[in-house]
Amino acid sequence: MLLPRRPKISLVIAALAIPNLLIGCGKGFQTRNTLFIAYGIDEVNFSKATKTRIEGRIAEFTENFKRSHPEVQVVLSVYKGGRIWEDIVRDSTLDLGPDLIISNEMIIKSLHEEGFAAPLPAQIDWDQTYDPLLKEIASTDGQYIAAPFLTFTQVACYNKKTVPSPPQTIQELEKLTASGTRVGLSLEPAMLLWTAGSLGAIKEISALGLNESKSTDTKAIRSWLAWLRKAAFYQNISFFKSYVQKDTSLINNELDWITCHASEIEKIRNKMGASLGVSALPNGARASAFPWPTFVSFGVGINSSPKQRNAAIKYIQSSTNVIVQRQLMLRNVDFLATNKHVSIPISSSQTLQALNTSFNKQVRGYTKEWPGVLRFLTGHKNHPNRYQEVSSALADLTSGYLKVDQALDVISNFKQGSEP
Repeated sequence: MLLPRRPKISLVIAALAIPNLLIGCGKGFQTRNTLFIAYGIDEVNFSKATKTRIEGRIAEFTENFKRSHPEVQVVLSVYKGGRIWEDIVRDSTLDLGPDLIISNEMIIKSLHEEGFAAPLPAQIDWDQTYDPLLKEIASTDGQYIAAPFLTFTQVACYNKKTVPSPPQTIQELEKLTASGTRVGLSLEPAMLLWTAGSLGAIKEISALGLNESKSTDTKAIRSWLAWLRKAAFYQNISFFKSYVQKDTSLINNELDWITCHASEIEKIRNKMGASLGVSALPNGARASAFPWPTFVSFGVGINSSPKQRNAAIKYIQSSTNVIVQRQLMLRNVDFLATNKHVSIPISSSQTLQALNTSFNKQVRGYTKEWPGVLRFLTGHKNHPNRYQEVSSALADLTSGYLKVDQALDVISNFKQGSEP
């Protein structure tokens, strides 16, 4: 049997957006009071230590669920992240799919589009949990497909011994590098877009993504690319394709300041202790940074018995209610709650303050631009290699193989195709 087409670009974005979290399963048999939850770990981080850390976090949600449903046995299964989509499709085709899927909302939506994930029950008013932005992210045509339960975002991690006061603007960051501060930036396009925000290029990027027209103004985009090429010449700015190598360089005191994903903060803090500082990414003189957020979500499988489906929905409701969300956020402080009624106690933690600034000020400030930016990165169905083209252009630009105008030609060239 031929499996449905794999949504390559969505998986690329999802994989980089959730470097350590979450999907994959195979039941093997049906047990009436068993809830099968699938999650994944990317290949780079596939280790016993990472598995233990992630399952420890899931266990916090399971503990809350079992207070009301002690009769339900919760079973976790892990897959390597690059195989998530195919493995869920394979298992579901064999009637062995999971009851709950933990993943990025884009993968869950893609599985639903192909018939391998069920929508959330319409009789539950999910609008009581999620604000309009989260609804847009979690739904298709007004119907909830995913249930976000963790919000991770992109921030800066730095060594407080060498960077006592983190830069507030990208211009200040440049000055720090000139004085010897060693900076590490990710080369992943989604994780590099924060600089496009700080340099005022996001509106043009969004317009380019939606318009696909050569007439779209690209002056700010060109200035952004010129800044990246200039940064590549700086002795103290390094670009990394691997976030693991970048994070490790900070831990080993080979870098002083890096961009980092909030899901990595715990791992870095375990190595650096009190030396680790966390702040929002630096804005520009006239525009804010554009951090890339991740919404870890629940999806509903298609092979559940009525009793298992009911348990799956109860697990989601237990994990997204206001009390549980607030308690877990206070205990972990490296993610934000998704329940709209949870206030963020920013005075209790420097990390929570940074995450709040990143998501509620920087990310939300670009709400209108998000659809165009996503289209800019992913292209359309007839342009499946768009993300790789942008990635290669940025890598070649910062390596000196492409000049600014050559890189601009590549990233502004959309192949004509059908609507996404």
